[in-house]
Amino acid sequence: THKKVAVWTTEEEGMLLDSLASHLSQAGDGNFKKVTWNAAAAHMANNYPPGPDNGDKTAESCEWKFK
Repeated sequence: THKKVAVWTTEEEGMLLDSLASHLSQAGDGNFKKVTWNAAAAHMANNYPPGPDNGDKTAESCEWKFK
């Protein structure tokens, strides 16, 4: 089976940035650690569950979107 792609709205992008900003102190070397990306993904899943045409906002997709 093919995994659905995470589609991001402007509102979701803002929520991701807000979530990361609240963990900025944990990015000591300028990069967020895996635990921060997992927290961001959990935050996104809680606030924006995936729909029928939208994939999960995983830790990896949050990191890719940020970059």
